[in-house]
Amino acid sequence: MKLFNSLFEKITTQDKKRIIKNFNSNIINNFARVLVQLFFPLLMIKIYGLEAFGIWIFLISLPDLFYILNLDFNSATKTEISIFHNQNKLKKVKSYFINFAYLNYLIFIIFLPLTLLIISNINIQIEFIKKINTNDIDLILFLIISSFFLNFIISVLDVGISFKGNLYISNNLNSFFDIFSKILILLFGLYNNSILYASIAYFTSNIIKVLCYYIYFKLENNKFSLFSTSKFNIHTIIKIFKLSLPYYLISISTLIKHSYQIIIIGIFFGPNIVGLISTLKTLFYFLPIRVWSIVQRSIIYEFTKLYSKNNFFILKKKYILFIKICLFFSLIFLFFSFLFGANLYNFWIGNKYLFYSKEIIYLIVLDVAFYIIANSFNHLQKAINRFYNFSLFLFFINLFIIFIIYLSFATGLTYFTMFIFNLIGSFSLAIFSVYEFKKSIKYNFNHKK
Repeated sequence: MKLFNSLFEKITTQDKKRIIKNFNSNIINNFARVLVQLFFPLLMIKIYGLEAFGIWIFLISLPDLFYILNLDFNSATKTEISIFHNQNKLKKVKSYFINFAYLNYLIFIIFLPLTLLIISNINIQIEFIKKINTNDIDLILFLIISSFFLNFIISVLDVGISFKGNLYISNNLNSFFDIFSKILILLFGLYNNSILYASIAYFTSNIIKVLCYYIYFKLENNKFSLFSTSKFNIHTIIKIFKLSLPYYLISISTLIKHSYQIIIIGIFFGPNIVGLISTLKTLFYFLPIRVWSIVQRSIIYEFTKLYSKNNFFILKKKYILFIKICLFFSLIFLFFSFLFGANLYNFWIGNKYLFYSKEIIYLIVLDVAFYIIANSFNHLQKAINRFYNFSLFLFFINLFIIFIIYLSFATGLTYFTMFIFNLIGSFSLAIFSVYEFKKSIKYNFNHKK
């Protein structure tokens, strides 16, 4: 606890209040998501059925195929605007924000109808999808894909709300809508347990989410405009593109490792195995990442602020403390997962999936532990928009793994192979991140960006 508290030493009272709000909201946000991850699969399986749950997981993964169009302007712009804000460069803040907004509007206007057109002309020849009525599947895909693209509008509003470090507002909104959307899906399922009604509930919750984000955006930034042609600047747009590239590579890497792998699993092994892997990763992969993200999300703005104000000595000290806390967290997680993981999973899922081995759990927890370590060694680079090498290495690792996995399944190997390759990839990433960490300690504190 003393080690953790030292992360937040030597800060102003105002900053401390903001950090406490951010930290508490991150806890609430992750706790809400944990509750959703623990109970939503069970309740959806109960209401919609085991096969329908697997089909739903598969269908909501499909829009991620088009996430390759998203350059993730959000994260890069928010970090850059935060740096300018702490340097009192208000004109830069407004210029970057409005040009970032235009980029998102452009993606929404062009790629939403294009994606819908592509999907409507694709004949999905997967056996378990054929069980859904043809008219229903068209509407289901329209609702799911439209919900996906609404996130581009939410991204604009989110940056306007949180660039000053007030992450707690977005966290609280996300917590509410994460629970609200799942409850709505379950309630609609009580009325009619078809996948169509689940997709209607999903779309409805996303429309309401956009409206709520807009209200908070106006409350936080009543002087900010969402449309201002006078501030359009091609040089700023090009800079945002460049800054967004590493975030884009990480987003694509995440899609490849999770959504694309789930789709390949669905093609080769069917919805039951999709459900098994989804629940295993929910408990042993995404849960620890969410828990650790409480610390990551609470401290990243402080790294950005210290860097922008040239407080390099304090920044270096806090960064090393952050790494020590990460290693401690990873060891504790591995210890408890190896001892109690299998029993906890069987208790949680009610012994519904009996066709897996404990070794899969061991591979998943080692995979996520190495990934958390790698990501944390890279966290300072991310806080100052300097992590291109890390993102490029991660992208090529996951691209290679998805290619090998597909070939393995095509030649008759079991899905167990996927977990082995994922672990090797995360271990390699951790080694590379330590190397990059040593470089950052040597160079990044000697001069300003």
